[in-house]
Amino acid sequence: MPDSTAILWTAWLTLIATGGVAVAVGWLGARDRWTYLSGTADLSPQGHAADIYNGVDILIVELANRGLNSVVVTGAYWRIGWFKPNIVPVAVPKEQLALRIESQHGASFPIVLNEMHITLICAARDRKGPVALIVRTTTGGEVRCGLTRDARQWITSRGA
Repeated sequence: MPDSTAILWTAWLTLIATGGVAVAVGWLGARDRWTYLSGTADLSPQGHAADIYNGVDILIVELANRGLNSVVVTGAYWRIGWFKPNIVPVAVPKEQLALRIESQHGASFPIVLNEMHITLICAARDRKGPVALIVRTTTGGEVRCGLTRDARQWITSRGA
């Protein structure tokens, strides 16, 4: 007749092993559905899409989908500051969103930098915090787009 302590230990080990296997299988099944989206934002050279935007400063957001599923971008906003950041919506032309990006592909859309953005930059200086461009997807995911050196310099030099 087996010892009751051995039966108890066997039951616990079986429970732990079964739970571990269930977690591993769930993780392997769900990881293919995760969004792997990355983005950068750079100032457009003068003359890009001039017939549409009449020579104003344009920030081009380039996104790359490295995941296995397609992603739909629904909007973008600026986040300013460290703690309790200010959220300011981005003016994106309506025909540019919703932007569908297929698996292993990229896409881009323009942001017209107008007077609202100059006000935004002044607010960022007052808060003494970072300015980040965030892109939203239909799945609720958010992607922080890295600003290039030119875009960062534009932010620090305008609105003075």
